[in-house]
Amino acid sequence: MEFFKSIFLLTTLSSLLSSFSIQAHNVAPSSAPTTSPNTQISFTATTPLLRPKPIATELIPSLPNLPQVATMLSLNIPTLDLSIIDNNIETICSGTDYFTECLLGIIPHFNDFAKEGINPSSVLKMEMATLCDKATETVKEVTTMREHSSTSLVVSGILDTCVENYESLLEDLKDAVRALEIHDLGRLESLVSATLQDIVTCSDSFHERPGVRSPLADGDDLLKKMCSNILAISSSIKFY
Repeated sequence: MEFFKSIFLLTTLSSLLSSFSIQAHNVAPSSAPTTSPNTQISFTATTPLLRPKPIATELIPSLPNLPQVATMLSLNIPTLDLSIIDNNIETICSGTDYFTECLLGIIPHFNDFAKEGINPSSVLKMEMATLCDKATETVKEVTTMREHSSTSLVVSGILDTCVENYESLLEDLKDAVRALEIHDLGRLESLVSATLQDIVTCSDSFHERPGVRSPLADGDDLLKKMCSNILAISSSIKFY
């Protein structure tokens, strides 16, 4: 009798285990979270498109103006790659007054000069090339703005002055590049100071006309900061 009870218990237990296994097998896996195509890119270390190194992971939260500066430098924010930022770049840019502008200023021409190694000289070349790009773009914008039918005669006249100053700025930048190539840091700093004055002259032309707001204010501000950074970086270069 005890034998048949044991057989009955074993059969029941086996049936229960089999039923549990079937139910577990049929449970549908939970759906993976989906991301709406309209979700904005968040500048955090977990954003896969950024693929930052650890140093970038620490920096991103401290750069609240990064999206604005990136846009003004015509950098594509969703695909912005900060993986090139390392300790050397952070150290160099920490010596400038405009940290975010310095970091982003290296990106457009990083591959052009990184082969020289990451040092103040190569970073300076990256920054100067980006400044030249932005100034060239500004000249085109100002020329178009000046000739637009909606631009008043007063503003158009001021923009004439700005075009002249930006063209002078571009020439000064070309000379500054040559000065860097021959290690003439004194002339380099003098020329970059002249480019800064070119921008200030354009800005002042608007300030001198009460009630006239400069359509170039934001762009001028960025160019001034880039010039300031270039001067700061150049002061840290030592040629032997």
